[in-house]
Amino acid sequence: MSIADIIIEKAIRRAKSITIKKYPKRIRAKVYTINKINTFCSVIKDSLRNLLDKVNLDGFSTFQKELLDLLVSLKRIDESVQVVNKILSKIENAEEKYITMIKQESDKNKIKEYRRQLYGFVIAQIKRKKRYIEFLEHVYNEMKKIPKVKDEFTVVISGAPNVGKSTLLRALTGSEPEIAPYPFTTKSILLGYIRDLKYEIQVVDTPGLLDREIEEKNVVEKQAILALRHLANIIIFVFDPSETCGYGCEYQLNVYKSIKKHFPDKKTIVVVNKIDLFNDDSYKKYDEKFQDEIFYCSALKGIGVENLKERIVKEYMQKTS
Repeated sequence: MSIADIIIEKAIRRAKSITIKKYPKRIRAKVYTINKINTFCSVIKDSLRNLLDKVNLDGFSTFQKELLDLLVSLKRIDESVQVVNKILSKIENAEEKYITMIKQESDKNKIKEYRRQLYGFVIAQIKRKKRYIEFLEHVYNEMKKIPKVKDEFTVVISGAPNVGKSTLLRALTGSEPEIAPYPFTTKSILLGYIRDLKYEIQVVDTPGLLDREIEEKNVVEKQAILALRHLANIIIFVFDPSETCGYGCEYQLNVYKSIKKHFPDKKTIVVVNKIDLFNDDSYKKYDEKFQDEIFYCSALKGIGVENLKERIVKEYMQKTS
């Protein structure tokens, strides 16, 4: 059952529960009907206002708004909010109009008919604009998925899919991100924190990036771009020289070059990951291709992670002191 149908059913059920016995017979029908109408309309209006409150973007950061725009379109949200506000206005006007008519009417049958007409009008308004109401409910469900990022020093982990970004987040922060079996191991933005008594550093794991221009990237990849643009004080680019991620080294280097091209002023650290899969130091053969400081790690085995963490904390101290 859709949210619109649930609202209508709830309003009808609540109105049916109204009973009036204490009023004199001559006005009982009017009072009874007006109370039913008030209850019916109040449930509808309260439900719609509650929905509008749930999709209110006050307090959302630029990053969160752009992420939501990516997922559902801010333009559609605005349009749907306007439609629902118009429905509310029409219901309020109709409620006032029919209550006035009932107060002036003495015929019980006409009073009943006025109530039926009002119910019909309100239900028609809801059903006619049902798609807007259902869309706002969908928006609310998407809003709940948007990470509640803090306005603080942030490290954003990036790279091609399956290079070990989520494993590195877990190794750095102790967080246990949910990893779903999608082609992109991480399909949304995940959060963790490096904490000490003296500091808290936010660490963001992003979906994998493919080697293509920003305008060609899909919705999943664009989440990573937004995080890099709006959140990153430090970018950690994770490189998998073993190519067990399914992407060749040259391909990953192209992803790295794209990040450097679009975010040249962002502090970047390269993490050469999965070194535990090598028996020698051949994982270093691409070092000259990088323009940034390099750390050699195995996020899975914890090799080199403490050194990386110390470097992040040092950068944090320099930027925030």
